[in-house]
Amino acid sequence: MDLDKRTVVCVVILLLISLNGAAVGLPEEEEEIDRTAPLSEEIELEIWFEGSGDLNWEFAPEPIDEDHDEDKIEFTLENETDTGLHPEADDGWMFQEWQGLDEEYDEDTGETFFTITEDKNITVVFVEEDEYPTLQIASVWGEGTVEVDDEEIDAPFERDYEKGTEVELSATPDADHDFVDWREIVDTDVYETFDDDREITLVMDREISLTAFFAEHVIELDVVGEGEVKVESRINDEEWIEPPVSPIIDESVIPGESGDEIRLTAEPSEGFEFRGWDGYEEDEKVITFTSEGDIEITAVFQEDDIETYEVTLIIDGPGTVEYGSDKTVIDIQEIEDEDEWVFTVEEGTEFLLKIEEDSQEYFKDWTGDYEGEEQEITFTVDEHMEITAQFEEEDIPGFTITILLLAAVLAVVVYQKKNGEV
Repeated sequence: MDLDKRTVVCVVILLLISLNGAAVGLPEEEEEIDRTAPLSEEIELEIWFEGSGDLNWEFAPEPIDEDHDEDKIEFTLENETDTGLHPEADDGWMFQEWQGLDEEYDEDTGETFFTITEDKNITVVFVEEDEYPTLQIASVWGEGTVEVDDEEIDAPFERDYEKGTEVELSATPDADHDFVDWREIVDTDVYETFDDDREITLVMDREISLTAFFAEHVIELDVVGEGEVKVESRINDEEWIEPPVSPIIDESVIPGESGDEIRLTAEPSEGFEFRGWDGYEEDEKVITFTSEGDIEITAVFQEDDIETYEVTLIIDGPGTVEYGSDKTVIDIQEIEDEDEWVFTVEEGTEFLLKIEEDSQEYFKDWTGDYEGEEQEITFTVDEHMEITAQFEEEDIPGFTITILLLAAVLAVVVYQKKNGEV
């Protein structure tokens, strides 16, 4: 076969191979694929404010950007950011609604949680609290009448007023009674003294609920340490009831009517024990007595396992001593028919004794477990102590002058006798 024939054969073979390859589908060259992750789509959240309030928020992930204006906030967020919004109303205002927000939210607080997937333009709306607050006279305790703007009312009484209205209240006790005070109901069965004037002017800028207290006499009840006193009363052996002043955890005044039975129950807090009553002869946790006049009683509580000591003060002579301490005095006893007082105090108490100003010129010195002539002394109580304040007897007014005059007259008489002039 000559060269030309060989060439033709090779060309034919190559052509056949090429055609066969196309028929069986040789793999084509792959297109280049961009495997770089696309950037997250940015979401714009615009929050406007209406009324007086603020907003707390939480985002996951954190915002890309944020911009604060006087009445709006703008956030730039990643797509599918978890979002929490927490409105906070200013004093005198309240959350009302979200405008432009499709997601659910708490109707009372306005709190909302959602995942943001699109631009949002929303408004948080705050409104002023009740524009027509209510005055309530819940009850009248004891014997007396109450007037609202010169109109006598029966309790319970309620009336709505336009915000800012001034209202005049007047309490008039019946015969043989006194007005004690107005008390506000701040929580269920919790009362606080509001005012002790019979006639008061209210500015109705909020809801107010009051009780007027009248009494023939009062029980002034105080609490020392941590605990409370439950107060109950009854008439003619009827069922015990709690006046709207119980329980007492601090100083308070309990209204009383002649013949009422009063029952006081001391209830110490955890870690404390009941020590006794100051101003009442019994030291049981529960005491009962008949209301017959004004009385002052203190319930004394002290921590468990606390060491206590007695400081006995004796006053010898015509003087007065004042006392003080850096811790509450647990108990004070006055020894009848003697100028002697016994103070029960906690170990480590800094105790002060001071000569009263009008007695200072007669003061002599301190004797006993403290000796000295200072007008004021302070000491730490870590044992039982007995201290005497010694005073010099006062001169009887005019006594010295009288003695001098008598002495002068006698001297003249003696002189005259000597010289025979008498």
